[in-house]
Amino acid sequence: MFTQSVYAFIAVAKYQNYTRAAESLYITQPALSNMINRLERDLDMQLLIRTRHSVELTPAGKYMFEVYETMLAEYEEHYNHAVQLARGFEGEIKIGLPTGYPTRIYQSTLQMFHAQYPHVNVSVYHMKISELQAAVHAHFLDCAVLLDHGICAPVEYATMDLFTSKASLVFSTKYIQKSPDSVSMADFYNADFYVLKDSEMSGGKKALEDLLAPKILNPEKVHYVNEPETMLLLASSGLGFCLLDDLFISTAAVEEIHTYPCNLTHTFVAVYKKDASNIAVKRFTDLLKEALQSVFPKNQ
Repeated sequence: MFTQSVYAFIAVAKYQNYTRAAESLYITQPALSNMINRLERDLDMQLLIRTRHSVELTPAGKYMFEVYETMLAEYEEHYNHAVQLARGFEGEIKIGLPTGYPTRIYQSTLQMFHAQYPHVNVSVYHMKISELQAAVHAHFLDCAVLLDHGICAPVEYATMDLFTSKASLVFSTKYIQKSPDSVSMADFYNADFYVLKDSEMSGGKKALEDLLAPKILNPEKVHYVNEPETMLLLASSGLGFCLLDDLFISTAAVEEIHTYPCNLTHTFVAVYKKDASNIAVKRFTDLLKEALQSVFPKNQ
């Protein structure tokens, strides 16, 4: 817990004025001066230079002001979290996830979250990235998982990087009966089709073009599909390739498909509200990040 002297120093450093700092703390100026003197004695350093008309921070004072502000913000966050745990936070939070988001990851997150917040109901919505963006701007969702490109969140929302996903070309063992390391450019170029996760997978077409160069990608062979499960079914048909983030590649299909890494990555970002429900929402976001990084530690 912070001492009165620390709060006094933060106030003076913030206002650069003893009178305004004392008024903000509802104490007298002499009392404020005594607190500052006590803190400087305890730290054995000068924090402030007081002149007739102003107050300046010493280099050490500037550094300690930044340290105390950071510590105070962290303390308040942890304190509020503890209060909510002690009182038993109740209510509902709405989470938006991209279509095809792996069930096993968000279900494990839900289990851990409910253990800490048993009285909070979590409603999960699966949407396209564009729909998630619209739901955030409509303030319908408390938290949404979006791709890094094109994020434009309202001021009422904060952001947190969750996970960087690498893309891979997925193809059937029926189509190419050899290891991915033995796949040639001719194998890629002669495919009947290429499937991308619709236009939201920014850079997907460019990654295919780079992979096939100097051959020219036939645009008639490129198809866009939103559902990762449908993409995997098409790839397992043995006629072509799909370009899909590792996050969406089903482990259940590992025996039937090969994956070939591409020079394409996406960062999934959590966008969440900064309101009264922030404690529970922020905790859900933290748990989601832990779950992702435990499944794909090599990607981080």
